[in-house]
Amino acid sequence: MKAFIMAAGEGTRLRPLTYIRPKPLVPLGNRPIITRIISLLKANGITDIIINLHYKKEKIKGFLGDGKDFGVNITYSEEEVLLGTAGGVKKVEDLLPDTFIVISGDIATDINIGEMIAFHKKKNALVTLAVTIVDDPTKYGVVSLNSDGKIQKFLEKPSRDKVFSPIVNAGIYVLEKEVLKEVPQGTFYDFGKQLFPALMEKHAPLYGYLSSGYWMDIGSIVDYKKVHSDIGDGKLQIPHYGELFTDNVRIGIGTYVDKANFFGSVFIGNGVEFEEGVTVVGPSFIGDSVKIEKGTRIESSIIWDNVHIEESATIIRSVIGDNSRILKESYIVDGVFCKIPREAIDS
Repeated sequence: MKAFIMAAGEGTRLRPLTYIRPKPLVPLGNRPIITRIISLLKANGITDIIINLHYKKEKIKGFLGDGKDFGVNITYSEEEVLLGTAGGVKKVEDLLPDTFIVISGDIATDINIGEMIAFHKKKNALVTLAVTIVDDPTKYGVVSLNSDGKIQKFLEKPSRDKVFSPIVNAGIYVLEKEVLKEVPQGTFYDFGKQLFPALMEKHAPLYGYLSSGYWMDIGSIVDYKKVHSDIGDGKLQIPHYGELFTDNVRIGIGTYVDKANFFGSVFIGNGVEFEEGVTVVGPSFIGDSVKIEKGTRIESSIIWDNVHIEESATIIRSVIGDNSRILKESYIVDGVFCKIPREAIDS
């Protein structure tokens, strides 16, 4: 089995964070989102992976390389002009086996892909979508299923008055290669807006694998914070590097926390320095090479790498981007603070 990770988008709804990093490299629980996707695939026996790239592609290639460090083999498909979700897959049609996986590179999930593949084969499906139940279906492709799991209706991002189901497309697909005959070559083409509706009109065997696993599309800052809150609360279990300092605090290599006070779930990276009187209230996540000066208080926040927080600062329910410096006695609540290179915005 081979997988295709969709990772070419610009992540505009996550700005300003995606001015610093492309969306697949935005940290989720101290590790880039895309490495979580790779780990999920690898755990299900899928180690041959194609990733499409466009925005900040060199950063992604530089981080992942050929995939050996992650126990997988990675091939890249670079798109000078975005081809859409289905168009990007069509571009690498010759590299794909008869049955393959497509997965969004910006979701947090523990959906059982192995079970989904087995479901697909049992149903003799042409396409199987992972589907899940959400509170607000208007942001996604809405799906209705019959008792056998066959898709009866599909509508991409309907207005609220046209929502007919709480079940939505979760951005993970098992596909038979023959479906790509429906996708035009070399042009923008979308799974949800174009391919799936076209297949529905032809009464093709499309099925929905309804999972009770955790799933969230990390489409906005609000979603990004919510996923981290869920990790802290144990709703999403993901691997963490480092070792347990206490039952709720995990620390990386070269991190010393004896002078700090911790409450709730706190995840800390490598080489982090805490001065005396620092308080961290979870769920909070602190990246690598961070310095936090005395008297600082951090609550329910996400601190990226190489951040320097000066003394007596307060950071509550906020995200602090790479290489930022938070000045003495600063007070940040429900915010996002980033140091953005001028060239990142100009480009």
